[in-house]
Amino acid sequence: MKATRFTRGLAVDESGEATLEFVGVTLIVLVPLVYLVLAFFQIQAGMYAAEAGVAQATRILTEHPHIGMEAAQLGVELAAKDQGIPVDNARLQLLCESDCPAAGVSGRLRVDITVPLPVIGPLLEGLIPAQIPVSAEHTIRWGEHGA
Repeated sequence: MKATRFTRGLAVDESGEATLEFVGVTLIVLVPLVYLVLAFFQIQAGMYAAEAGVAQATRILTEHPHIGMEAAQLGVELAAKDQGIPVDNARLQLLCESDCPAAGVSGRLRVDITVPLPVIGPLLEGLIPAQIPVSAEHTIRWGEHGA
């Protein structure tokens, strides 16, 4: 079959388009995928900071209850800072059944951390969530003699 001028023109015009399409599709797929991985790692760091913070606060309040919530809050802030979370986003709560820290009384410690998602600036803040809340809880029980 003899190639006409029209079909030869089409073959010449198509050269190099596959590379451009491949690069375009790769960017469209790869950029969101990389962002999802970064966001997942940031949320995981926040979850780890909450767990480590509540464990540290429980240890502090169990061993040294008279130091108070300030020392426990410092333990939570240190855990958040270790994971790269702003310390202003970490909050500690102590919920008790009765007077804390009395003998035989149990309570719950709760750490709430707001994890900022990466690369979201003020322009996109209203369109998509800029922060994800995570929390961790731990039960605390003071000994027979109290604190």
